[in-house]
Amino acid sequence: MDEFKSRIIRISNIPSDQIIYEVKSKPIASFCVMGLIGVFQLFSRFWMFGLFFVFISLYALFCFPNRTLMIITERFLVSFEAENKQECIIIYWNEVEKWTYIMTRQPTDLIYLELNDRDRMNLPVRYPRKVISYFCKYAQGKGVKTRETSRFFKR
Repeated sequence: MDEFKSRIIRISNIPSDQIIYEVKSKPIASFCVMGLIGVFQLFSRFWMFGLFFVFISLYALFCFPNRTLMIITERFLVSFEAENKQECIIIYWNEVEKWTYIMTRQPTDLIYLELNDRDRMNLPVRYPRKVISYFCKYAQGKGVKTRETSRFFKR
């Protein structure tokens, strides 16, 4: 009988591997662009909007926490969206049997996974474009093509 590695583990037990991509909770580039637009508006007749944009972007940049939501390596993916904050979900690429991207109206979209041991799970994803491209790369040929994911698959 095969030993399956994909499971819920403690954060301290994550195997060390070269991190390829890391999904964070704070979109820093968006807040910087918003602040820059606010600075330009300060010198126009819409200076109140500019002041508001600068204030909101600075508040978001320096007061909101920026935690790691997902780590992607060449061997596995780690999701920190587990119910217990001391645990995480680790999924090895070679154990993914099938995956499907599901667009929702919630702040997080879902990636529905079926693993080799017939275990099924929904993986919440906040910034899906880059994550789906890594699923296409490392779980190659296992993705179910839908209307939302058709642009990610090679023709």
